[in-house]
Amino acid sequence: MKALRYIKEGFFLMWLTFLKQWLYLSVTAYVIYALLWSAIYVGHDAWSININGIFVDFGYCATFTLTSLLLEHFLLHKKQPQRTTPKRLIINGFLTICLNLLIAVLYETYIAEFIYKPETDDFWGSLYIFCIVASFVAEFHVLREYTDIVIKQKEENLLLTKRLLKSQMDPHFVFNSLNILSGLIEEDPEKAEQFTVSLSRIYRYIINSLDKDIVPISEAMTFAKEYVSIMQTRYPSSIDFCDSGLECRSDEKILTMSMQLLIENAVRHNCPSPEHPLQIRVFKRGDRLVVSNSLYNNGQSSGSYIQGNGIGLKNLKKRYSIESGMEPVISITGDGDRWFFEVSLPIIQAS
Repeated sequence: MKALRYIKEGFFLMWLTFLKQWLYLSVTAYVIYALLWSAIYVGHDAWSININGIFVDFGYCATFTLTSLLLEHFLLHKKQPQRTTPKRLIINGFLTICLNLLIAVLYETYIAEFIYKPETDDFWGSLYIFCIVASFVAEFHVLREYTDIVIKQKEENLLLTKRLLKSQMDPHFVFNSLNILSGLIEEDPEKAEQFTVSLSRIYRYIINSLDKDIVPISEAMTFAKEYVSIMQTRYPSSIDFCDSGLECRSDEKILTMSMQLLIENAVRHNCPSPEHPLQIRVFKRGDRLVVSNSLYNNGQSSGSYIQGNGIGLKNLKKRYSIESGMEPVISITGDGDRWFFEVSLPIIQAS
């Protein structure tokens, strides 16, 4: 019963918001129309309007505005404004004007004599002014509303990015890296120096990525190789990373830090060793970038991947949904003794 009540309340609030928008835009359109009318018909006693005329005129404004709002609701993607392209907005504006003009023509031709028959021919000019003004006011409202939504979701995306980075800055990784470095300093100073350089590059990349939503695949792969080299030092002869044959254009991008998340998950869930080496492959499949890793124990550990999906993968899905309207696809492939966990990342086309 509570759930039903919440649904009813949500439905009521939704329509209350819609009615407020409708009334606000109708009044705005009417005021603009009145100003235009007084400017166009200056010297023609433009303000000598009776009460009935005011209500009729406002009714026209409300009708044209309602048409515009309903058309916006059905044509545009309010829940995913990133899919509302400038082209779609232009089409929406064009269709809004055309539909309102059609309503005006139908009213003039068939309906006027049954509802309100004007005394002068000037009325028909004002009717079409109503139509154009209401359409433009509604379209301006659409542009402002979607601009606000996009800005808000960009801010949300940045917040999710920062949360993802915090969740992926695994303290164990930091401590283990420092322990490895401490051991290398005594055993192999030259290798310790290389390890330090790789570690500094990783954290420099992480810091520089705080203000980025997407990065070129080539840049993400450079970081991934640095990250894998750290892991290979930690797990010697246990991780095999391959991206041979991967060719990407400069405008093909993925979300920041997505590669690091998937590689870290692969290592964490499989515990690589020389006896059970972890294989990680990165390749393109259509318009997606696939990150595939071998599964230990014949895929029996896949449940922890699919069911757990931790904070990292959930944030990754949410960020992709906000940024591109698409989500990564997770799957298990294989047969017999060879099983692979695959995450298919949508490639974002951006200049």
